Amino acid sequence: MTGQGLDHYQKLDVDKQDNDDALRVVYDEWANKYDHDNDATLGTISQPKTVEILSAVLEKHAKILDAGCGTGLVGAELAKQGYDTFDGVDLSAEMLRHAKTRGYAKLFQYSLNDPLPISDGEYDAIISAGLFTHGHVKTHAIRELIRITKSGGYLCFTINEGVYHSQGFDKEIQSITDDGLWDIKKLEKDAYMTKEQVQAYYCLAQVR
Repeated sequence: MTGQGLDHYQKLDVDKQDNDDALRVVYDEWANKYDHDNDATLGTISQPKTVEILSAVLEKHAKILDAGCGTGLVGAELAKQGYDTFDGVDLSAEMLRHAKTRGYAKLFQYSLNDPLPISDGEYDAIISAGLFTHGHVKTHAIRELIRITKSGGYLCFTINEGVYHSQGFDKEIQSITDDGLWDIKKLEKDAYMTKEQVQAYYCLAQVR
């Protein structure tokens, strides 16, 4: 039995160009059951996997931004791995309310489809599990995340297999590489939502 928020999420018109208002409502509704649905219904494993990939290259006192942090599942994994300075940003106020219990230094409510009021090179690393998927954040956001990452820092993120080619993420990754903004360290397709048989591309890149 899925929660109301998940039911509403699955009925969203994901082809709309601007879903921010609808997504905010859905995630606010879903926040109380989000963790349960991710585990019991979807079998989402992207949070521990992205942290595992990033932790192989990033020292423990690095300053990290969790982009699209939701209820803080990535933050909980970062804390388990010994990271002690991480912020979060999300569209939903209710999701952020749940994330407050998971060790974040700061939490911000912004749309990641918009320019972020964050200084250039503010973070040593950006991590994101689930941000780039159907009807969510568009390809241009990747360059904005690069902007706020220090030279030599890392981006570690997932892209749902269903949008990787259809929404041009493959082309944007190549364009960013051709522009000399980063070096791809890992780009592989692997399990994402195990109970839904959905995979994602896991990307680790180092900013130049």
